[in-house]
Amino acid sequence: MRSRQNPTPAVLNARYIAIRTAEARGLTDSLLQAARDRTPGVRRLLVPMLYRFWHRDRERGWRLLARIGSDILHFPGMPDIFATETFAEVSLAVLNGCRDDPNQLDRLALIWRDQVEAIFKAPLARTLGRGLVLKMLARPVARVLQRQPAYQPLNFKELGVTFARPDEFRVAWRAILRSLEQPDTGLATLAEILTRQELPFDLYLMLLCERTLIYHGVKVDVAGTFDLLQRLFAEGCPWFRQSVLYVLFHMLGSAPSVEDAWLDRYATIAEEFFVSNSWKMTTSVADYRFAGHLAWPELVIDQHRPGKAPRILPHLFARAVAAGDTEGIDGLFGAIDSIAFSYGRAPLALSLLALACEIGGGSIEERVLKSIATVRLRDQPLVDAFLDEHRDLIKLRTRVEGIEPTIREEDMPSLLDGLTVQLILNSDYFRGRICEAFRRAIEARSTSQFLVQILEWLRQEFNQMPAARS
Repeated sequence: MRSRQNPTPAVLNARYIAIRTAEARGLTDSLLQAARDRTPGVRRLLVPMLYRFWHRDRERGWRLLARIGSDILHFPGMPDIFATETFAEVSLAVLNGCRDDPNQLDRLALIWRDQVEAIFKAPLARTLGRGLVLKMLARPVARVLQRQPAYQPLNFKELGVTFARPDEFRVAWRAILRSLEQPDTGLATLAEILTRQELPFDLYLMLLCERTLIYHGVKVDVAGTFDLLQRLFAEGCPWFRQSVLYVLFHMLGSAPSVEDAWLDRYATIAEEFFVSNSWKMTTSVADYRFAGHLAWPELVIDQHRPGKAPRILPHLFARAVAAGDTEGIDGLFGAIDSIAFSYGRAPLALSLLALACEIGGGSIEERVLKSIATVRLRDQPLVDAFLDEHRDLIKLRTRVEGIEPTIREEDMPSLLDGLTVQLILNSDYFRGRICEAFRRAIEARSTSQFLVQILEWLRQEFNQMPAARS
């Protein structure tokens, strides 16, 4: 199917039902056909279902992913942009799903390595040279970044602003990078830079400072880093407030045990983040909504105090419902969706949905349905049991079957982040490789130049992984 016309809602819904049926019945040929469907809007619905298929049936899921990947290359070696985007976004969801299993990660790396090397060995690549091939491969990456979701500042527009920075701005990049490369240099330089409240939002600074603080908070000085984060939340750049929640999530989530006082401080910061409207951020190019970040403290508290009732989201739900804050309500549901899909904690998500129903009643029923449909992507039997247990929700069972989940294809690239942080913390070698990627980026003067650098770096990394050497 090659149609590029915008389908009617009825046609798009019919396509979704067909995709969902093919996934449920394990019809891999039909799923592959759907992956080739270029009708606008279809891929947004398809990618989560392809991930669900892999999640339920790993062996057939791997074979399907390889078949999707084989669509990337056309004779005499021209990469198919559409197929590359689809393959990449499904792969990123799979990458998140198997990030704790080295054997599965190697299998994914081998699939990727084979596709990338096939492109570089094709007649066109031999004619044009490596540089032009990398530029061609950067095009689908750029298109993915151009349609990133509203909560994700790692996008094409922000990259454009970042890599247009003058040389004097890059001095701060180099100074902070030293704190990640050489942790014994401490965090004084980072603290000085991030307390310049007039400093404009900068994507490079955000990404580098987050990873530097996470490393120091887990590997060097937990208490001191926590104190610094609390100070940055109160006195630092307003745009870094959302990053404080993110860093604390990885710090406390990596700790074998956590004091009650630390959980209390995290909960207080999270509530202030929402109540003060810090979850709404505006940069020179876009507006962002970060209410979904409130998933993180709820996840950490549930991890370290299992069995305790959810502590943050119900209170904020009640506040948003009482104020008639529809944007806030939808953002908080986004946090629940993230808990279920991105972090695979379906029981916690369902307990939060039960509390949301008690708080909001019929006024939020439609949004509850969408979140339940999202939890089904991870664990359908648990959702069925949940609906049976909550008699007031049994009437929703038949309606859930026809509801699309809130997770879309553009959400998938954000899943890569967790693996990156995990590898930085667990491998000095990989931390060094990430620092090398950051160092290369300092010299980039445009988004396209940066993307070519990253693709070249990734190709080198694939060829050094165990699967590539086997």
